[in-house]
Amino acid sequence: MEGEIIHRLAPKLGVSSSKVLRKSEELLRLCGVRLTSSNFAALSMTGSCKAVMCIDLAASSMDQHVNKDVASKVAGMKKRAYTHTLKTLENSLDLQPKLTVRDVAVQFGCVQATALAQQILQRYESEIQSSKVNGQEDVVDFSMPMYPAAAVYTACRCLKVKIDKSKILSLAGIKKTTFEKLCSAMETHAQKLLADKKAINGKRAHQWTDDLEKSFEDEESSSKHSLGLTKSPRKKSKTDDYEDWKRRILEEATSSDS
Repeated sequence: MEGEIIHRLAPKLGVSSSKVLRKSEELLRLCGVRLTSSNFAALSMTGSCKAVMCIDLAASSMDQHVNKDVASKVAGMKKRAYTHTLKTLENSLDLQPKLTVRDVAVQFGCVQATALAQQILQRYESEIQSSKVNGQEDVVDFSMPMYPAAAVYTACRCLKVKIDKSKILSLAGIKKTTFEKLCSAMETHAQKLLADKKAINGKRAHQWTDDLEKSFEDEESSSKHSLGLTKSPRKKSKTDDYEDWKRRILEEATSSDS
């Protein structure tokens, strides 16, 4: 049954590889095992829709491209709904790619935000892992695309680096409202990190200024000492003696005239 519907729909998606077709059949069977009918109802997926998405996921796993416009039409869904449901199915089948912050930054051409994004994700991860729910720690897979994607987007927004929100939202594979809540939670950590960095840089700048002033003072003191300008008891020079003698002669002359 799986083979029949896969082979019927694959040509419409431009897929002919026997490896992709076999992988598609495996994924379709896995859907039957992993997901209940209520899950499919929540995802608004028909039998043909499941098959199309399994072909799409199988092709992607083998680095083959399936046109999403064509796939959404064959599946009988709007493109945005198709993309979201495809990501949900990918997560349900544990097929989502394991992405790092750097992977996302490179993909979106914003590597300058990598360091901050990594720190944001680390702080957010520590916060979640230290929280308690029903007396147990939350178990979260932070390699899921939604986390590095949100961290990179948040870092870019704080650093005023341009990034395509719609594309990174598609990569995250979650609803816009969920993504924005995640970014909002991460932004708290981002602002704290930037404030700490600013304080450290300010302290370094102040210390550098103090060191520079001290070096100037030391240099000036050394120069005065070498030129004999440092304060010390001044000895009378011959010029001073001459001036004293001249002053006395003038005083005596004035006294005689009077």
